[in-house]
Amino acid sequence: MPDGDVFVLIGEGGRVVEWGRPAEELFGWSAEEAVGRSVTALLREVAADDEGRREEFSDTATVVVRPVLRGTAVLWQVLAAGETLSGRDVAILKAIFSRSPVGVHVLDERLRVVRTSRERRPDQSGPEEGRPEDGRPGEYPPAKGLLGEHLTELYERLYGLEDPEEEAAVARGVLESGEPVVNRLVRGVGECDEGAVEGAVGPPVEGPDEGPGGPGRRSRTHSVSYFRLEDSRGDVLGLVACEADVTERENARNRREILDAARTQVGPRRSIREVCEDLAEAVVPDFAGLAAVEVVEDVVRGEEPPPVPTHRKVPLRRMAVRGPVPGRPGEAGPRPGPGPPPDSAPLAGPAYYPVGDVRPLPTGTPFSRVLSDLRPRLAQIGEDSAWLAADPVSDLRPRLAQIGEDSAWLAADPVRAEVVRRTGAHSLVVAPLALHGRALGVVSFYRLPGEEPFDEEDAEVAATVCAHAVLCVDNAARYMREWMVALTVQRRLLPRPPTTQATVDLSHLHLPDPEGGGAWFDAIALPGARTALIVGEVMGRGITAASAVGLLRTAIHTLAALDLGPDELLARLNDTAVRLAAAPLTIPTAHTTAPGADPPTNPGTDPGTDPVTNPPAGFLADPPGDSRTGSSTGSPGDSPEGPPADEPATAPLTAGCAVAIYDPVDLTCTLARAGLPEPVVVLPDGSSESLPVPAGPLLAGTDNAPFPATTVRLPEGSTLAMGTAALADDVLAPTGPERPLLEAAATTALPEVCDDLASALTTGLRPRTGEALMLLARTKALPQDRVLTRDLPADPEAAPIARAAARRQLDAWGVDEETAFTTELVVSELVGNAIRYGAPPLRLRLIRERMLTCEVSDGAGSAPHVKHARTVDETGRGLFIIANLAEQWGTRFEDDGKTVWAQCPSRATAATTDARAPAAAPGLPR
Repeated sequence: MPDGDVFVLIGEGGRVVEWGRPAEELFGWSAEEAVGRSVTALLREVAADDEGRREEFSDTATVVVRPVLRGTAVLWQVLAAGETLSGRDVAILKAIFSRSPVGVHVLDERLRVVRTSRERRPDQSGPEEGRPEDGRPGEYPPAKGLLGEHLTELYERLYGLEDPEEEAAVARGVLESGEPVVNRLVRGVGECDEGAVEGAVGPPVEGPDEGPGGPGRRSRTHSVSYFRLEDSRGDVLGLVACEADVTERENARNRREILDAARTQVGPRRSIREVCEDLAEAVVPDFAGLAAVEVVEDVVRGEEPPPVPTHRKVPLRRMAVRGPVPGRPGEAGPRPGPGPPPDSAPLAGPAYYPVGDVRPLPTGTPFSRVLSDLRPRLAQIGEDSAWLAADPVSDLRPRLAQIGEDSAWLAADPVRAEVVRRTGAHSLVVAPLALHGRALGVVSFYRLPGEEPFDEEDAEVAATVCAHAVLCVDNAARYMREWMVALTVQRRLLPRPPTTQATVDLSHLHLPDPEGGGAWFDAIALPGARTALIVGEVMGRGITAASAVGLLRTAIHTLAALDLGPDELLARLNDTAVRLAAAPLTIPTAHTTAPGADPPTNPGTDPGTDPVTNPPAGFLADPPGDSRTGSSTGSPGDSPEGPPADEPATAPLTAGCAVAIYDPVDLTCTLARAGLPEPVVVLPDGSSESLPVPAGPLLAGTDNAPFPATTVRLPEGSTLAMGTAALADDVLAPTGPERPLLEAAATTALPEVCDDLASALTTGLRPRTGEALMLLARTKALPQDRVLTRDLPADPEAAPIARAAARRQLDAWGVDEETAFTTELVVSELVGNAIRYGAPPLRLRLIRERMLTCEVSDGAGSAPHVKHARTVDETGRGLFIIANLAEQWGTRFEDDGKTVWAQCPSRATAATTDARAPAAAPGLPR
């Protein structure tokens, strides 16, 4: 204790007046317990106490007693005479230098060893494990052979540090500044552990450049700390350097970081290729110098993974590689995968299976055996070792096998053997990608020169990483399966290129959303040369959206055949959508290839152009399950009678739709919309305006508001633009940045306008959300010579007048006699039905386009219906005759009455048809 420390102050009566902290530490009594008591009584208690308290006193401890005058009283002060050690202090120092696992080295000012607790490497034992040379258990005498050596020699001899000079510089800095350095991690080399992996056969592997320490050595991690020694006056005496082997702690921390990185970087993806690239990037170079990920081809194609054991010819596709891969001398290929190339970019060559290569694994190799029992394989590669096949076991622990250039599996797989030879790989772990007893692929991890060999704990880390990654691979495979089903459904449900219309030119723009969508359009020919233009969008993704699109399009075509107005069509379509939304959810499943088949290999497939490994983003669907658990709706274990219990029994469905009916005779367009943006018309002079169509509610929504319709006049040559919500701000809005490209439709062919808009939208800086679809329709007028309009009186004379007018017009059009006779009969029956059951005014209209349309309008709102007259009935056969003679017939209701129409084939002589056929505008589609 320091010289001059006050123990106790004793009064004239022999009682304690003051009790210092050194006395508290030495005797164990607090000041409250000691002050006021007699010194003689205290010493008697110390003498009568157990031996433990006596051992705390040092035999060499001396004190100074001196009188102190306070007022008129003389007090006695007991002080420490100098630097002395108590018995406890001596015991502590003895234990630190003889039994502590921490290496303590006392250095002088020149960094030479004064005393040390180490006499050999910490990973070596004495003549007998745990017993020193002199036979006393648990104690080691000072290492006399190290006394006087410099710190650098000490570190080099005891720990094999990589840079002992750097540590000497740090120690000198502590001597100069006095600031301690704590927990400084340094690398050294220790002896290789024999049998480090359970099941190892033979001596430790001593391959060339096996690790940082050379053959037979493993690197160790040490934590060193430095503290400056000072006496009570502050003079520097030297330095204390403490060392602890923290290899296991750091290895465990590194493994935790590897697992954390894998869980962070490898997550839900919509592409199996992206998941595999994330896995390879997560483990290279922190865990392995080279990693290769291969996935069963059936899984890549969206089919069910094969059960274990797999067929020996099951093909695997190489999905990702990270690390240096040798190629042709002086030739380097592109690095697979996105992102900047690492320091060791992969090379392509004859000794390297490229990404995208598809082939079965050779029989008898660690890679194929992993797929047979789902046990990870750990291999240490040596010069003279032979492949030792592990016997079949029931557990899933990794097994060690030492392999060399003469190994049988290397001969079976010469390409991988060449990779091992050229890269100098000395350690290999092959782990399966498996889930629920089915094999999805394998992952190969290689350690290269300058890296530590794998051990059993590393193999367990690899298995854990793969167990996490396989959940993401399985989810991506389910994405693929759903995408392929949705793609098939959507391709069959999307409209074919619209048929050529004589009264409108059509073109469409479709930009799928990366998140998927359900947009569609239709162009339906209506009687009277009219055309119905429909644009719709289902709010959803994947198979549900695609099937809803098909159902809604079927309903629209059915309703359009009834010749309804846009407002009534949307109202009835809304009723259909409400019923669809309440229907049970049906989940289709993908086809599974029969086991045992030998699908052909496809080496050298380019992953960038493969629609399977890199599917179009527009048809990707939401994940069917949780990537953390691997659960999924629609899995093979689900009941076929209904959805799983944790899934809703109905699929939410809402949709937007806009309907426009263009009449080329009146040059009018009637529009109604449910949720979609306002349509835009580009006039022939290049000006544009948004059509004031009131917004109706979404289909199957909660709002029961009507769908009001608006009728506008469109001059010939106008372009009508109808689009989804994704184009509302950029194209359809008056101030949209791409609105000028749309206005160019007045003088530019519609396909060119769509191409310009697609280029601008895909290369713009503004992010686009939702599926972009727009339908462009340039209007044309039906020539006047193709239309006959005649007002009729509301009496029986109307029928002969109508027949005569029809006969003259049919002769002018060059219609053949059979068609003319049929048309006259149809006109006569329509007019007779209007006279008998309708109301004035009456009007006849004949329209010749692709079909010959006969229309008779009257002012009554009653709906005609077909009667099946008996033989003796004199009436009731008019509509029955029309239904049998015409291709189709129907009724169209208007504000001022109704129109009953019938369509007949328009057959004319070839000369008449060629002379009167309308010509398409140059450069514009018909």
